[in-house]
Amino acid sequence: LPDLAAFPIFFFCDEAVHPVAFQDLAANHWRSVPPPSEAWPAYFLNVRKFNLSLSVYAQGLAEMVFGRGVETVRGVTAWAGLTAGAALAVVLRVGFRAREWWIAPLVLAATPCWFMHIRTGFETGLMAVCYAWFLACYALYRRRHPAWILPAMFFGAGTFYAYSNGQGVMLVTGLGLAACDWRYHWERRRWALAGLAFALVLFVPYLRFRWLHPEMVGEHFRDLETYWNEPWPLSRKLWAFAREYAWAWSPQYWFTPGIEPLKRHQAVHFGHLLAGMAPLVALGAWTAWRRPENRPAARLVLVALAAGPFAAALAQIHIYRALAMAPVLALLATLGWEGLARLVRSPPLRGALRAGGFALFLFLGWTVRTDCLALGPQWERNYGLHGVQWGAPQLFRDTLPPLAATLAPDSKVLVSHLWANAPEVFPRFFGWGPPLPPQSFAAFADFASGVEKAPAERDLVVLTGEEFAAMRAHPAVERWTPRARLRWPDGRVGFHLGHLKFRPELPEILAQERAKLEGPVTTRVIVEGQEAEATISGLDGGDVQGLLAGAAATHAQFTVRCYEGVPFLLRLRFPVPRRVARVTVLRWKDSVRDVKFGTRRGGEDTGEHSYRVPDGESESVPVSWSPPDGLADEVIVRAVGDGAKNRAHLRGIEITLVP
Repeated sequence: LPDLAAFPIFFFCDEAVHPVAFQDLAANHWRSVPPPSEAWPAYFLNVRKFNLSLSVYAQGLAEMVFGRGVETVRGVTAWAGLTAGAALAVVLRVGFRAREWWIAPLVLAATPCWFMHIRTGFETGLMAVCYAWFLACYALYRRRHPAWILPAMFFGAGTFYAYSNGQGVMLVTGLGLAACDWRYHWERRRWALAGLAFALVLFVPYLRFRWLHPEMVGEHFRDLETYWNEPWPLSRKLWAFAREYAWAWSPQYWFTPGIEPLKRHQAVHFGHLLAGMAPLVALGAWTAWRRPENRPAARLVLVALAAGPFAAALAQIHIYRALAMAPVLALLATLGWEGLARLVRSPPLRGALRAGGFALFLFLGWTVRTDCLALGPQWERNYGLHGVQWGAPQLFRDTLPPLAATLAPDSKVLVSHLWANAPEVFPRFFGWGPPLPPQSFAAFADFASGVEKAPAERDLVVLTGEEFAAMRAHPAVERWTPRARLRWPDGRVGFHLGHLKFRPELPEILAQERAKLEGPVTTRVIVEGQEAEATISGLDGGDVQGLLAGAAATHAQFTVRCYEGVPFLLRLRFPVPRRVARVTVLRWKDSVRDVKFGTRRGGEDTGEHSYRVPDGESESVPVSWSPPDGLADEVIVRAVGDGAKNRAHLRGIEITLVP
C-alpha cells in the first residue's frame, strides 16, 4: 500500500472521474446531472457513455472521510483488494477443505496484474474484489448454511455494478451455477428463492437505468469498437468471439512478459502471472477435481474461469477487462501448492514445506513490489497519449496553480489536450477554480490552423515536447517566453509552459497553409486488380491503398484521417470506363456527417447522390450508393467531418466493379 500515488506512475482520467461524478451528484441534490434526471442513479456518465456505478459511491464516501487526493482514490481499491486474499482463503478452506488455505493471500499478492490494478482507481479492481467475495459466500452457501446465498447475491450485485464487464461475468456465472447446482438449489428452495428475490431487488436500479437510457448499451458497444458492430456475417462474429475467448484462456497470455497491448496495464518484466506459477496452476486444476467431495467447489471454479473473460471477449481481450480471472488463477495456484503439500507425509517435512512456502511467496511478492516501485517509472518511455499518459498531478496539482496565480488579470491557462484522454476532468479533480484564471484545452496545432483563437501573450500556454518543437519551427510564431519546464521520469522535457505570441500576419499565413492542405495529392492505386489514378484532398495521414483495399478487415482502427475543418475528397480515375456496381464508405465512430458520391464519363457527370448521416446512427452502418448509370471512368467521394474539430476519419472506401 505505500506510495500509492507514485505507482503506477500515471493518474488516469478514468481514475479521477469517480469523485468528480459524486461531486456533481451531491451538488444536484443527489439527482443525476444529464437528463432525464433520476434520484440516486445506478450509472453515471463517463465522457459520453454510462459505465460508472458502484465506484462513484465508494470513492465519494471515501472522499467525504479522507478528503480528495490520488491516495484516496487508489486507496479505496487497494484496501478492498487486501480483503480478496481472505475471500480466496475462505473458498479454499470451506470449499476444498485445503490445509494450505492460509497461503492464498501471499499468492495473490505475488500476482503482478493484481498488484498493479488494485493500486489504481480503475473500477475493474473493485469488480474483481466483489467477485472474489461472491465466490467465497457461494462456497459457504454450498458447504455451511444456505443463508449465505443472501451475501452472495449482494457481492454478485457489486460485481455487476462495479464495472461494465461485471455484467457479463455475473450473467455467465449465474447461468452456470444454476445449471450445475440445480439439485442443491431445489433441495433448499426456500433459501434459493429468497436469494433470487433479493437479486431481483438489487437488479431494479439497472432496470430503471435501461428504461431511462435504452440507447446506452448500443452506445457502449460503439465506444468499445467491438466487432459485433461490424457488417459481418454471424459466423465471422462468432469466430472472432471464440478467438478472443480462447486467447484469454491461453497460458501465453497470462505468463508471457510484455504480452499486453496497452503497456500501462502490465508490469513489463513479468507476465500477468509469474511464469513460475504456471505448473502450480496446472497442478491446482488437477487437484480441484481429484477428490469427489470437492466437486461442488471445483464446479464453482470452473464456472468462474468460464465467466471471467466472457464480456472481455465481446470486444478485445485486455487484462483490465478480464481481471476477474486473476483471483481464480491465484486460487488454482494455491491448490497446486496444496497438492504438493499433500504428497509430504512426514509432519516435520510438512512443517518445513509450509515455512518454505511462506518464505517463497513472501519473497515473490516482495520482488514484484520492488521491481514495480523502483523500475516502473521507466518501463515505458512513451509518456504521452499512446503511452502511460504521465503528468496529471504534476501539472494540475504541483506546477500550474502557483504559476497561474502570478498571471495578469484577464489571463487564461491553455493546456494541450494531446497528452492524455479526456484531460478536462483533471482541473476539476484537483480543485481548479477562482481565484485561479479560467482554464481550457487547446493544442498548438489548433492555434496554428485557426481552429482555435490564437492566445494572448499574457495567457499561459502548456505544450508537449513534440508541440514545442513544431512551435519553434512554425513561421507564424514571433516569440515564446518560457516560464517553466516539466520533465518526464526519464529526464526528458515533457511539458513546456510559457507565453506564446503569433505574428500579426497570422491570418495570411493560415490562408496559405489551408490552401496547401486543400491542395490535391495524386497517386497510383489498385482497385479490384485494376490500376487507377487517385487524387485526394484534405488527407492528413494514413494509407490510401489500404483505404481502397477494404480496410474493414481491422475493426478497431481508421485507415485515413483528414485535416481539421477540411473536407475529404477522392477522385478515382480509370484508364478506360468501367461499370461501377456500388460505392461504399465505411466510417470510424461518428466522425463523418455528410457524404457525397458522384460518377463521370468523358468529363460529363453521370450520377450523384448526397447522404447525411442521421444522429446516433452506428458507424457499423455503411454508407452506400449504386450509380444509376454504372459505366464511368471517374468516381468521386466527398466526406465532411463532424464534431467540434470537424475532422473526418475513414476506415475504408469500397469500389465494387462489375467484371
